Amino acid sequence: LHPEVLSTLGAWERRDVTAVVAFLESAGQSRARILLVGASQGAGVALLALADLENSGQPLAGALLESPFRDMRDAARNHLRNQLGAWEWFFQHAEVIALERAGAFGRFDPDAVSPLEASRRLRTPVALLAGDADRITPLRGVQEIARYHPDLVVVNGAGHCEAGARLPEGWETWAQARLARWGLLD
Repeated sequence: LHPEVLSTLGAWERRDVTAVVAFLESAGQSRARILLVGASQGAGVALLALADLENSGQPLAGALLESPFRDMRDAARNHLRNQLGAWEWFFQHAEVIALERAGAFGRFDPDAVSPLEASRRLRTPVALLAGDADRITPLRGVQEIARYHPDLVVVNGAGHCEAGARLPEGWETWAQARLARWGLLD
């Protein structure tokens, strides 16, 4: 709907999120009632968008995020490692070249795509969920983000985007506890 704004190229998905929030605000919805929910790439994009949104206004009500990626280089490395296994070392230079070409094509800086950096200054409450067996977005990256947003639940044995489904009390119970804490349940 907005041809002047790139969408779904490289790091531009965060602009899609900010556009939705701007639309909701224009329809009279308060940021204090807007919640972001995302998993994997969507969780990382949510953190990036929150940083953009807070630079231009108040925080949102909260964000429920499962398995956000640490930064673009780490995400590429993790995906490459999982696809290539023992051959990863052979393609390390290809990873660097591919990220640089992607950045040039999408007109963005791959090093600036860092949910970890974005999370440092966020005022929006963030709840994190991760599996300790996730090889796509390993727990260590989520734990680094959790230094700034310590509401982290780790599910033993859960792989990529499996933590929510494997919570003993269920995802809905986990989410409702956060929504209640953030004053979103009437």
